[in-house]
Amino acid sequence: MAAAVTFVAVVLLGIEAFSWPQSARFGALSASTFRCTVRLDTVSDLDRAAGLRQGDFIDLQRMSTAGRTAGVFHNTPTQAGRAGERFDVAVSRTGRELRIPYTLRHTDPFATFAAQMLFKIVLIGIAAFLLWRGSDASSVTLAIWCTGVGLGLPDAWWGALPVWGRIGGGLITSLLWTFSPFVLYLVVESLATGVSPWEKRVARAAMLVLLVPSVVVNCINATAQAIGGCAFLDVPAWPVAAAFTASQGVIIAFFVLGYMRTAGLARERIRWVFYAFLVSRAGVLLNLVNRLAVHPLHLSGFEWATVVVFPLGCAYAILRHRLFNVNFVLNRTLAYTFLTTAVV
Repeated sequence: MAAAVTFVAVVLLGIEAFSWPQSARFGALSASTFRCTVRLDTVSDLDRAAGLRQGDFIDLQRMSTAGRTAGVFHNTPTQAGRAGERFDVAVSRTGRELRIPYTLRHTDPFATFAAQMLFKIVLIGIAAFLLWRGSDASSVTLAIWCTGVGLGLPDAWWGALPVWGRIGGGLITSLLWTFSPFVLYLVVESLATGVSPWEKRVARAAMLVLLVPSVVVNCINATAQAIGGCAFLDVPAWPVAAAFTASQGVIIAFFVLGYMRTAGLARERIRWVFYAFLVSRAGVLLNLVNRLAVHPLHLSGFEWATVVVFPLGCAYAILRHRLFNVNFVLNRTLAYTFLTTAVV
């Protein structure tokens, strides 16, 4: 299993790195999606120069598959368009039907790519270490979470693939992004020893219920819109964002409850992990709540900088307290040098 997961992770990461120069995204991330249309809530300077305006409704059914694919995965950090590709944007504006020629452009600077790749490599490196050296369910679960987050976030690039490969890449990214809170909950559940089985069942059920709207919108609807132009179900955007944010609250409340009920040496072993977890969730929650605002700020960079704190805290706990059942033989000076480098 360790070899298979590591191989798939390395292959997908290689495809993303190769695709980065050819990847692009159509439309602003701040957009409202309806069953067969997308309303642009904000428009970048490049899109405005191309002729798009804030409040435009884009008719997905009257666009090409490549054009739809470049825009429908805007709820997840996916670049599923190919830079240089041209298509017509079908726009409805104040009763008029327009077709605006549009060319996808690669806009990310190399510094952004380098920072995001460092994020991915650190997480996938920790995942590989846990898969190859760990022997308990907690290690495997944390490794799966690190792998999913590392491949799907901060951005995923699929522009070098043919259009159906880009749709598949967008779906993979959406699945990883949407299900990552549930996998993280399972990691927390394995650490929170002071919680009863009944409370665990309630928390699991709450997590699954809260994530269902995001699965429908980000995975099912987005893929259906890319293929045919219309979503499977018309789901309002605000309740989806609120439910996803609430799922983070469930994870935090569960870990806080478990930590408060743990005492003695067991509490000392998870102390660094607990505080690292709070720091990581603070950035995520701040960005999620920010997205519910009328005029959101750009906080994604801050969010990803805090997310990586949690796996690093787990790595420290493995070194210091043998938190997970990990067969780890390495010079301690070298290990701390690696962790310090990763933090920097």
